[in-house]
Amino acid sequence: MVSAGGTTGTILPVTDFPRIRTLDEIRNTILVMPFAQAMQIELEFAQDGVGIASMPLNETVAYNDSAFAGLAIGIIGDVASGAATLAMTPHDQMALTGTVDSVVTASTEGSRLTARAELRERSETALVYDAVVKVHPHEGDPTECGKVVVSIHVPRSRV
Repeated sequence: MVSAGGTTGTILPVTDFPRIRTLDEIRNTILVMPFAQAMQIELEFAQDGVGIASMPLNETVAYNDSAFAGLAIGIIGDVASGAATLAMTPHDQMALTGTVDSVVTASTEGSRLTARAELRERSETALVYDAVVKVHPHEGDPTECGKVVVSIHVPRSRV
């Protein structure tokens, strides 16, 4: 059984996901939102229970070259999870973020944040993702700077 935000149900396998929406369709859903535009979010991948999103550390989400740590880490993890969810969600359904629990694990100083969210569990109406966030320094390789657990609810239509 899985419980996410009070929803309990049978855990379904986290493989064999249907491909419902293309990456371009997901971009057209998420990237039209004002916050996504202001933060210059990019969606790099959404398929098979995995989503990858990134954003530059611009004046909207950074101060003195560092991300507004908790805010930026949580947002990019949530967007990556949302993209993965939309890849498995029919066009007539939308998903709602239930909770975002982010932890900063290292410095967020750099030029860009990237999150890779992977589906851990799903039930009839809830999905739980684990996301790892990396910061791209001005020089050198990206390093992990945060972890995010996101629960997303997919309301089912009432018959």
